[in-house]
Amino acid sequence: MLYETDIIQWVEQQVSLIKEERYSEVDWVNLLEEIEDLSKRERDRFFCSIRLTIQHLLKWEYQPEKRSRSWEITIKRERNHLKRYLRDTPSLKRYWADLSKVYGDARADAANETGISDWDFPDHCPYSPEQIQSDWFPPIRGQTMDTQTTYREIIKQVILKYAQFRPSHGDIRLDPIFDETREHYGLMQVGWSQGKRIRGNLIYITLKNTKIYIEYDGIETGITTDLINAGIPKENIVLAFYPPEMRQQTEFAVN
Repeated sequence: MLYETDIIQWVEQQVSLIKEERYSEVDWVNLLEEIEDLSKRERDRFFCSIRLTIQHLLKWEYQPEKRSRSWEITIKRERNHLKRYLRDTPSLKRYWADLSKVYGDARADAANETGISDWDFPDHCPYSPEQIQSDWFPPIRGQTMDTQTTYREIIKQVILKYAQFRPSHGDIRLDPIFDETREHYGLMQVGWSQGKRIRGNLIYITLKNTKIYIEYDGIETGITTDLINAGIPKENIVLAFYPPEMRQQTEFAVN
């Protein structure tokens, strides 16, 4: 039987039969089985990348002295896989609901590789789906940081991301501003456009303990999405460019 001896030729044959509307000749039993298996394979590949990412995030967090370029490459590679799977098959998003099941396997893998007892790892996955996918988590290599320091590094990386862009009009440069003494961070527009001098904030943020105050956001899509995707909870973000009464109508912190 062709299905058992040459699967590629069999697939091409089934496609031809369907295109020619020769439905009675189609190998429906095996075709339906292959379609079901395809769905399972896509789901399994998605789970595999989640599992590998979590495994290496645990290793990264619990064995900081052994952090390596190899671990970083694995995390980045699997995150790229996740992004591609979700882009090509958006319905895979529903499987984030099974994160706890995948975490159990990832924790066991991390325990086997590190020699750390799996009982020393959290009972529940300590990473949100956003953190598992985010290129900014963990934010920098080789350091264990408190929450404020982590937020500071995330803010810097978000600003540096937009500093790489170039305005489509005028002779304007974008200058990052990192004032850690006063905890002021921003992205300044400096230059000329249509004969006029341009100098002003595109982004302006202040950090107070573990609260991020967005004083000005000139990014079209809004930088809050970048901060949330990096793992910062909405309750730690204040849309300070709104008056307090308007902030109360948002999902973010009031002050």
